[in-house]
Amino acid sequence: MNGSQVANSQSPGSLASDTHVRGIGDFYGDGRSGILLQNDAGSLSVWDMNGGQIVNSQSAGAISTDWHIRGTGDFYGDGRSGILLQNDNGSIDIWDMNGGQVITNQSAGAVGPDWHIRGTGDFYGGGRSGILLQNDAGQLVFWDMNGGQVVNSQSPGAVASDWHIRGVGDFYGDGRDGVLLQNDAGAMTFWDINAGQVARSQSPGAIGPDWHIRGTGDFNGDGRCDVLLQNDAGALTIWDMNGGTVMSSQSPGAIDSTWHLV
Repeated sequence: MNGSQVANSQSPGSLASDTHVRGIGDFYGDGRSGILLQNDAGSLSVWDMNGGQIVNSQSAGAISTDWHIRGTGDFYGDGRSGILLQNDNGSIDIWDMNGGQVITNQSAGAVGPDWHIRGTGDFYGGGRSGILLQNDAGQLVFWDMNGGQVVNSQSPGAVASDWHIRGVGDFYGDGRDGVLLQNDAGAMTFWDINAGQVARSQSPGAIGPDWHIRGTGDFNGDGRCDVLLQNDAGALTIWDMNGGTVMSSQSPGAIDSTWHLV
């Protein structure tokens, strides 16, 4: 993408029906996003991508059915994306990856069944990905991670049950990841997070019930995270964000119902 324009479109081929995309990240440390896949038997593969071409594919082994991929991020601060996993008993593991090789595997401990991983991002501005958690009462906690070690944990409080976390990204362009929230009425709020605290909160208004947030990313290369939306008819819209202000809104077109954003 170049803003909302599709600058190039390439296909790496098709996946078997038993294989699923589990995450995106720079697993090879080459400055390009790759793809993490898992099949129904638990086997993991890491694709190194150059545009739509697979330049390398490595297996990271397999995980048992009681382990689940919860996210990706540079938890070790080494310029490569790792993998965040959680067991059915609440245990959290963080893998440091070099391509498809697990360099280090550390445990961050366990959380109770009322706590859930909601996202990953550099919330403390230290160049490492941390973890955003929320409990069933709405309480939020931001973990600052150094590998598998929780070096800081802070809570900005709780959100009401009608508010939901929709994404994470550096919407304010300050080198820290913030949080995008939406309530059941469609209203959106962008939190600028500084070490677990809400430094700023801005709202661009609301979207109708036929529009859905599909992802976040810096689509126009201005150093700030933007928002990708899609309506029930398949039409896509990209909001260029500056904090909680929509600087521009453009559409790259629509996709039909047989295609899904991953």
